[in-house]
Amino acid sequence: MLSARCPLHITLRVRREIQSLRHRRFVAAFQASAREACERGEFRLCHYSIQRDHLHLVIEAVSKEALASGMKSIAARVARAVHRVFRRSGPVLFGRYHLRVLRTPREVRNALAYVLLNARKHWRQRYGVAPLVRLDVASSGAWFDGWIRPPPMPETPGARAVARPRGWLLREGWRLHGLVDPAEVPGSSKLIQSITFDVECDRLGLGVVRRPNEPISAEGHGTGPAQLDRQLHLGHRRRRAARLYVRGKYRDVILPITVLRRLDVVLEPTKQAVLDMKASLDKAKIVHQDQALRQAAGQAFYNTSKFTLRDLKARASQAQLKADFEAYLDGFSPNVGTSSRTSSSATRSRGSRRPTRSGR
Repeated sequence: MLSARCPLHITLRVRREIQSLRHRRFVAAFQASAREACERGEFRLCHYSIQRDHLHLVIEAVSKEALASGMKSIAARVARAVHRVFRRSGPVLFGRYHLRVLRTPREVRNALAYVLLNARKHWRQRYGVAPLVRLDVASSGAWFDGWIRPPPMPETPGARAVARPRGWLLREGWRLHGLVDPAEVPGSSKLIQSITFDVECDRLGLGVVRRPNEPISAEGHGTGPAQLDRQLHLGHRRRRAARLYVRGKYRDVILPITVLRRLDVVLEPTKQAVLDMKASLDKAKIVHQDQALRQAAGQAFYNTSKFTLRDLKARASQAQLKADFEAYLDGFSPNVGTSSRTSSSATRSRGSRRPTRSGR
């Protein structure tokens, strides 16, 4: 049963032969159309996100009649935008829309995170890790005021394309269960600060993929609204890296390596000072060195190895790389908790699997 006080989560799907709805021109066309139809008396489009073959909508409708009229308008506008942008004709929508009534503050909060961060969910399902934390410009996230911290915006949003909610649940009730973190992954039990993944891929030479005509931001990344989809379909370099590891072990490798690189970056400015202090302490035969090394590093942790991850990239011999990497891990202070003994199983490549009892 519909209720005027309960918002609705609606999923609207298009046919498989339709091109990706996350195309920049379709996103722009939908936003322009939504500005005209987001508020129709008793029907309000409050939030949305556009995925490859479907749209998620969060709406408020006072009655069944208002819902039917409003959704008829939204569906017609989606179809016209598809025809105009992709220069095609014929049916666009795949069946009837799916409707879910959100009756509690927690349901509304979860639905908002699910809709606004839906692109992160699809990325996580495909790669096992979350993408870079950024605003999905193929959603209404630019006009959402419930972020814990505003996500980076690749471009300045235009005029508001969604209506302001009026019901208590969608306006403020959902906030009882906490604001939405832009690093969340809907349906995930862990909130991964996923910016580390893309940063580390860049440092390892795996790159952020973009189309030739896509504009570039000051940081060197593409700024198009379909960037997440382009990375999904053109991220062959990352998939090639994933194939180097035993099935299921890729995420066990890339995330620890990312954390190590972050520690490396923090310690780089004082690396030489720590090495000099270590040499002085060893020469003076001082056993308890921890406090002095922390002061030299200017951090609560340190690394006394002469290596950095950047140095290790130049190793040509796999045996030498393994030995130097273990020495690098063992150089961390005890409170970091790394050990060369914990890295062997996760970093074993496909070409070096242990033989089974049958010798295969």
